[in-house]
Amino acid sequence: MSSSERKPLIAGGAGASINSDRDGPVYSSQSLHQQQQPKQRHPHHLGSPSASAYLSTKSLVRISLPEPDKAIDDHTRRWFGRDGLGSFGAIQVAMIALYAAFTDYDKTSDLPVYGFEKDVSIMIFVGFGFLMTFLKKFGYGAVGFTFLVSAFCIEWAILVTRFFSQASNNSFGTILLNESDLTNGQFGAAAVMISFGALLGKVSSDQMFWLAFLEIIFYGLNIFVGSLKLKALDVGGTIFIHTFGAYFGLAASWVLSPDPKKRSYVDNSNSYHSDIFSFIGTTFLWILWPSFNAALAAPGQQQIITINTVLSLVGSCVCSFYASRLLRGEGRFEVVDIQNATLAGGVAIGAVSNLCVSPAGALAVGSVAGVVSCAGYIWTQPWLQKKISLYDTCGVHNLHGMPGLIGCAASVIATAAQANFAGPAGQAYPQSTQYAYQLAAIGITLAIAISSGIFSAHVIQRLIPSERVLFTDELYWTVPTSEVTFSKGDINPNVRRAVSSRQKRALTIARWNLVRASIGNKGNMLGIVKHAAAAKRLSSLRQNSNE
Repeated sequence: MSSSERKPLIAGGAGASINSDRDGPVYSSQSLHQQQQPKQRHPHHLGSPSASAYLSTKSLVRISLPEPDKAIDDHTRRWFGRDGLGSFGAIQVAMIALYAAFTDYDKTSDLPVYGFEKDVSIMIFVGFGFLMTFLKKFGYGAVGFTFLVSAFCIEWAILVTRFFSQASNNSFGTILLNESDLTNGQFGAAAVMISFGALLGKVSSDQMFWLAFLEIIFYGLNIFVGSLKLKALDVGGTIFIHTFGAYFGLAASWVLSPDPKKRSYVDNSNSYHSDIFSFIGTTFLWILWPSFNAALAAPGQQQIITINTVLSLVGSCVCSFYASRLLRGEGRFEVVDIQNATLAGGVAIGAVSNLCVSPAGALAVGSVAGVVSCAGYIWTQPWLQKKISLYDTCGVHNLHGMPGLIGCAASVIATAAQANFAGPAGQAYPQSTQYAYQLAAIGITLAIAISSGIFSAHVIQRLIPSERVLFTDELYWTVPTSEVTFSKGDINPNVRRAVSSRQKRALTIARWNLVRASIGNKGNMLGIVKHAAAAKRLSSLRQNSNE
């Protein structure tokens, strides 16, 4: 269908125009970017069926409805599309079957790690979830999809990581679960949430669900090669969680992000209140990051990990405030810098947090990471978006990618200098050739992350339909009608269906009441009163539905 054949939507500020030959009512928003049109006279009668009855209006907006997505095979829609939930139900049944067949309790384990496991849970479900609520119209999706996808990733990552662990020992059997497996599952979920940040608002729940399914497999493969085979050091997940998750997500975003020339990015924006909620996520992550780095460390290492992580976070916090004001040259702090760059120290120090890098070294790593992260938001992210069309919603390259590479470099330098690091009982032992394994693990991680991200995104793109409307909750959640707002270029049948039937009915009745009052006899007081009441009712309904 050509653009000239698309049905127009005509909407206004205080009133609206209704075409009598229209199949049904359509709904608009006062939040639309309004274009001034010539004023229309109010006809005193409808005339022919094709005539239009115009209501009083200050301005009119004409918007073309986008074409529906390309037809997709019914079987694919039923299992992967928004029209059915078969995929969710089927995968959970499969999980129950796998756990029934291959898992049992490890009755010999007595690991006192639930305190750390609880902190990591808060980081994932509250920290990452609320950090992504900066989008003013995607708050439900940020927290809700984090809840859904992370829960699924935990149960799936436990099986995948234990499978690769058994494969490294060539000893397959029943998986005996203990609390460290729960933490490993949460680490897998953390990697996926980092990737989700690059895709936030641009993928459907179905797409993210199945992308997470594939990512966990490659995440486990990367740990198998880098950690279990090469024995690379990464107690805090700088290499295997942050770097992997960031570049997997960036690669997937490069494939899945729609062209802004074809899809509207107008709702990819923040608000004062959404940024406050995002700060909640920042605060939780900053406080609990030492637990993330120390969760699976030996008891003799946890103290030095905690000290190094806190010092690195302090350094990144102070320097991100300084860099935000200095580098932007505006004399003010930019909220996106403070929400994210303050956490860069926790990312960068992870791989060396159990090494004796000295307190000054930990502060230096965090400080450099904070400045580099700020610079990424100011210069690197816009440059990548312009040069290679890489659209990174949350800026995961700035928070996890580049600070992760700083941490990777720090791990190579520390091991190349034959630094001592604490053993299980607090004793130190030298590593003379460890730097080579660190370099190999870093290179393999980048290769697996980028290639698997591109591959997985292409698979998802072919199987699951993309949405026509971006960065809004209205397609996936029941939202209060007072929050239903449409942006220019975003009106389509899917969005119109998101408006409640009660609102549709009320708006339709109010419109036609005003039509009848407009074409009736306005010479008497009763007609004037009816017209004023109908106009007030319609204006109230429109404001409630669009503010």
